[in-house]
Amino acid sequence: MSRMVDALRKRIVGDTREMESRLDRMQADLRDLERALRDVRQEVAKLQAGPPTPSYADAARALATPAPAAAAGPTKPASTAGTARVDEKECIGCATCVDLAPTVFRMAANAKAVVTGQAGPADKIQAAADACPVSCIHVE
Repeated sequence: MSRMVDALRKRIVGDTREMESRLDRMQADLRDLERALRDVRQEVAKLQAGPPTPSYADAARALATPAPAAAAGPTKPASTAGTARVDEKECIGCATCVDLAPTVFRMAANAKAVVTGQAGPADKIQAAADACPVSCIHVE
């Protein structure tokens, strides 16, 4: 009987060690999966956030950047002076126009854009009008 008990003990001890080894491997696999899941969640969060959104001022500067001149052909002379008007009721106060043409536009105390000097560089005034998200700048 003692032989049977000894054999059972050895088998139980062997089975226990094998189960402990399997458990250790499973725990290591679980840690690896948790790390991979964390990495995937971080990537998903980055994708959901999307690329940084440019500000209105950034977009306006891009619009105001002159295109490269053509290699050949006549060029049309640019107008040196332009006039603008701001519809203050429509203005949302983003200040894009002030960034693009600070000699023509400024922000008033009510956080709305106003025209400071009627005349200014026509290309800058037009760029400000084009970049205005609510189209409240009227070029004349």
